[in-house]
Amino acid sequence: MKLIQFIAVTMFFLQSCDSNDEEKPCCNVDLDFQIEMIDSSGNDLLNPSFGGSFNHSEISYYKFDEDSNKVEMILENNFIIAPSNNGVSKYFLNITEIGTKQSDGSYLSYLKLSSDITDTVKVKTIEENGNVYKDKIWYNDNLVWEKTGLSTLPIVITK
Repeated sequence: MKLIQFIAVTMFFLQSCDSNDEEKPCCNVDLDFQIEMIDSSGNDLLNPSFGGSFNHSEISYYKFDEDSNKVEMILENNFIIAPSNNGVSKYFLNITEIGTKQSDGSYLSYLKLSSDITDTVKVKTIEENGNVYKDKIWYNDNLVWEKTGLSTLPIVITK
């Protein structure tokens, strides 16, 4: 009986193999990044326990579509809280979408931090062999991260 089962399983696997199958190219997408917001004294502006922090309910991330309609994008899990060695947690915004494609090939989005503060986020990507990954990131027109440099994540923005 075991021999019959072995033969049946072997035939199943042999039939499922097709020498005409072309190997599908791998597709890697690496577009997400994290932003940490601090003030000039190093206080975490995303930590609600800090009195001068941004109100989480007012923070939004959006882009404009080709018809100039505002499209809200989700901040993945909104805020990431990372514990540190000294017992103080740091808050980060986890950005997973890169905005609307511009004529120069970059992607533009907007980060609204409060009713009177809206910042721009611009991402330049490299797309090759089915792979897409971030190459450079600008925050309010200042280059804050690039793949070829020694830049690390999260991106620290001082307000």
